Amino acid sequence: MKRKTNILIIDDQKTLFYLLQSVLQEDDFDLRFSNNVSGIIDLIDKDEFKTILLNVKVDGEKGMKLFEQLKRDQRIKSIPIILILPKPDVKAIKLYLEKGACDCLVKPLNMQDVKNKICAAINMT
Repeated sequence: MKRKTNILIIDDQKTLFYLLQSVLQEDDFDLRFSNNVSGIIDLIDKDEFKTILLNVKVDGEKGMKLFEQLKRDQRIKSIPIILILPKPDVKAIKLYLEKGACDCLVKPLNMQDVKNKICAAINMT
Protein backbone atom coordinates (compact mmCIF):
# COMPACT_ATOMS: atom_id res chain seq x y z
CA MET A 1 0.00 0.00 0.00
CA LYS A 2 1.40 3.39 -1.01
CA ARG A 3 1.91 5.86 1.82
CA LYS A 4 -0.12 9.05 1.61
CA THR A 5 1.56 12.45 1.38
CA ASN A 6 0.78 14.62 4.42
CA ILE A 7 -0.17 18.25 3.78
CA LEU A 8 -0.92 20.71 6.58
CA ILE A 9 -3.39 23.54 5.93
CA ILE A 10 -3.41 26.43 8.41
CA ASP A 11 -6.28 28.81 7.69
CA ASP A 12 -9.03 30.66 9.56
CA GLN A 13 -11.74 28.98 7.53
CA LYS A 14 -12.17 25.27 7.02
CA THR A 15 -13.67 25.98 3.57
CA LEU A 16 -10.22 25.74 1.96
CA PHE A 17 -9.71 22.35 3.58
CA TYR A 18 -12.99 21.01 2.19
CA LEU A 19 -12.32 22.42 -1.29
CA LEU A 20 -8.86 20.89 -1.39
CA GLN A 21 -10.21 17.56 -0.18
CA SER A 22 -12.56 17.46 -3.14
CA VAL A 23 -9.86 18.52 -5.61
CA LEU A 24 -7.18 16.17 -4.25
CA GLN A 25 -9.35 13.18 -3.37
CA GLU A 26 -8.03 11.08 -6.25
CA ASP A 27 -4.41 11.80 -5.33
CA ASP A 28 -2.51 10.21 -2.47
CA PHE A 29 -2.75 13.19 -0.13
CA ASP A 30 -3.67 13.19 3.52
CA LEU A 31 -4.82 16.70 4.45
CA ARG A 32 -4.67 18.00 8.00
CA PHE A 33 -6.24 21.27 9.12
CA SER A 34 -5.68 23.82 11.87
CA ASN A 35 -7.43 27.14 12.29
CA ASN A 36 -4.95 28.62 14.77
CA VAL A 37 -1.21 28.70 15.32
CA SER A 38 -1.07 27.23 18.81
CA GLY A 39 0.30 23.71 18.88
CA ILE A 40 1.44 23.76 15.25
CA ILE A 41 5.08 22.96 16.06
CA ASP A 42 4.00 19.89 18.05
CA LEU A 43 1.69 18.79 15.24
CA ILE A 44 4.49 19.16 12.68
CA ASP A 45 6.87 17.21 14.94
CA LYS A 46 4.35 14.32 15.14
CA ASP A 47 3.71 13.96 11.41
CA GLU A 48 5.96 14.08 8.38
CA PHE A 49 4.41 16.88 6.34
CA LYS A 50 5.59 17.28 2.76
CA THR A 51 4.24 20.81 2.45
CA ILE A 52 2.36 23.43 4.46
CA LEU A 53 -0.26 25.90 3.23
CA LEU A 54 -0.30 28.84 5.62
CA ASN A 55 -2.64 31.82 5.56
CA VAL A 56 -0.54 34.81 6.66
CA LYS A 57 -3.64 36.28 8.37
CA VAL A 58 -4.62 33.16 10.32
CA ASP A 59 -5.42 33.81 13.96
CA GLY A 60 -5.21 37.58 13.42
CA GLU A 61 -1.69 38.45 12.30
CA LYS A 62 -0.07 35.37 13.83
CA GLY A 63 0.35 33.52 10.54
CA MET A 64 3.36 35.58 9.47
CA LYS A 65 4.98 35.17 12.89
CA LEU A 66 4.43 31.42 12.65
CA PHE A 67 6.01 31.40 9.18
CA GLU A 68 9.12 33.15 10.51
CA GLN A 69 9.27 30.75 13.46
CA LEU A 70 9.00 27.71 11.17
CA LYS A 71 11.79 29.01 8.92
CA ARG A 72 14.11 29.42 11.95
CA ASP A 73 13.41 25.90 13.28
CA GLN A 74 16.14 23.54 12.04
CA ARG A 75 13.80 20.52 12.17
CA ILE A 76 11.10 22.21 10.09
CA LYS A 77 12.68 24.83 7.83
CA SER A 78 13.17 22.39 4.93
CA ILE A 79 9.40 21.77 4.60
CA PRO A 80 8.08 23.86 1.68
CA ILE A 81 5.60 26.48 2.86
CA ILE A 82 3.08 28.00 0.45
CA LEU A 83 1.70 31.24 1.85
CA ILE A 84 -1.88 32.36 1.27
CA LEU A 85 -2.38 36.12 1.01
CA PRO A 86 -5.69 37.97 1.31
CA LYS A 87 -4.94 40.28 -1.65
CA PRO A 88 -2.36 40.73 -4.43
CA ASP A 89 0.71 42.55 -3.15
CA VAL A 90 3.83 42.25 -5.30
CA LYS A 91 6.13 43.73 -2.63
CA ALA A 92 4.82 41.36 0.04
CA ILE A 93 5.13 38.34 -2.25
CA LYS A 94 8.72 39.27 -3.09
CA LEU A 95 9.51 39.68 0.62
CA TYR A 96 7.91 36.33 1.53
CA LEU A 97 9.83 34.53 -1.20
CA GLU A 98 13.07 36.14 -0.01
CA LYS A 99 12.28 34.96 3.54
CA GLY A 100 11.96 31.37 2.33
CA ALA A 101 8.39 30.82 1.20
CA CYS A 102 8.18 28.15 -1.48
CA ASP A 103 5.38 30.02 -3.25
CA CYS A 104 2.44 32.34 -2.64
CA LEU A 105 -1.25 32.17 -3.47
CA VAL A 106 -3.72 35.03 -3.44
CA LYS A 107 -7.38 34.75 -2.41
CA PRO A 108 -9.76 34.01 -4.00
CA LEU A 109 -7.94 30.79 -4.77
CA ASN A 110 -8.04 28.87 -8.03
CA MET A 111 -8.12 25.22 -6.90
CA GLN A 112 -6.24 23.94 -9.94
CA ASP A 113 -3.49 26.50 -9.26
CA VAL A 114 -3.37 25.41 -5.62
CA LYS A 115 -3.07 21.75 -6.66
CA ASN A 116 -0.29 22.58 -9.14
CA LYS A 117 1.67 24.53 -6.52
CA ILE A 118 1.26 21.75 -3.93
CA CYS A 119 2.54 19.17 -6.43
CA ALA A 120 5.48 21.41 -7.38
CA ALA A 121 6.36 21.94 -3.70
CA ILE A 122 6.24 18.22 -2.97
CA ASN A 123 8.48 17.48 -5.94
CA MET A 124 11.04 19.94 -4.52
CA THR A 125 11.57 17.82 -1.40
